Amino acid sequence: MSYLITGMADFVNGDPTVVITDLVLSGDSFGILTVQTGIKASTKVLDMSSAGVDPSDGSYVGVGGYSGSASLADVTISVKPLHIKERYAKPTIQAKLAQLAERRGSAPDEVVFSDILLDLKGKELNKWNEKALWLGATDASIDGVAGLPTYFDGYVKQLIDDGSTLSSGFTPAEVGAASDASINEAVEAMHNAMPVEFIDIDTYLFLPPTVFKKYRRYIFQQTGAIDLNTKDEGVATTMMVPGTNVNAMSTAGLNGSNRMVLTRPENFIIGVDLQGEEDTIEFNYHELIRAYELFAVWKLGAKVVRAHEAVMNKG
Repeated sequence: MSYLITGMADFVNGDPTVVITDLVLSGDSFGILTVQTGIKASTKVLDMSSAGVDPSDGSYVGVGGYSGSASLADVTISVKPLHIKERYAKPTIQAKLAQLAERRGSAPDEVVFSDILLDLKGKELNKWNEKALWLGATDASIDGVAGLPTYFDGYVKQLIDDGSTLSSGFTPAEVGAASDASINEAVEAMHNAMPVEFIDIDTYLFLPPTVFKKYRRYIFQQTGAIDLNTKDEGVATTMMVPGTNVNAMSTAGLNGSNRMVLTRPENFIIGVDLQGEEDTIEFNYHELIRAYELFAVWKLGAKVVRAHEAVMNKG
């Protein structure tokens, strides 16, 4: 998580109100998946996995005649305490502040370095959290992807270990070597394999950024190096799979892998705390050692509620 001061070429307008909550609750998945706050170590969440209806005819008067029920199962989700602790020498900081101030036309003491650093750290922390949620693995790497966080098992590892995950029929190796047209076939296979009860429920197909790019370019027939995306205000990261209720999403947490995961967003839970004094972020100057210290503590965890309701390529 360390950040090189020499790499800070561009000034980013910092937000003086940045807090640990903003740094943790940001990223692609946090706006889509369910977030459970207030977890100190572990807690149980309610899983209404079997809540079908059983209509009856005839009289409904009286104390009898009840039908149907809901399975209210407890699902346990745990979080892992995490932290970053970094030190920056005062001369290096002052030199960087002078450069930033000159660029902005202001005095060095008017540039709040803590805001700059927190903004940059926030972006890096978002990426780290995303990768941990999706590709974290405590005992082994996934598909040989290097640099995986190993503090807890992410969604892909949980699906692999559970074994009841539905398979799309396309292995990660096949997806990685696929052409744009073959990626379309892989997406079709994902949709065909999904549970029938998902047909009228909004679902998400989480794709690695490289796979999403191939799929989008195939659908919109963008085959050149310069295509219609060049005219967009921002980079496209989501699109509906034509003729379905499935939203395909470029997922930063899957970057480096070729895993494709389809499920409804309520099925994957993100665990955090953010309600206690333990979660904090600080940026202080220590006179004795003449250095600045960045220190942050937070908790994070991932939980697949119903592995049998997820579709993923296996192999």
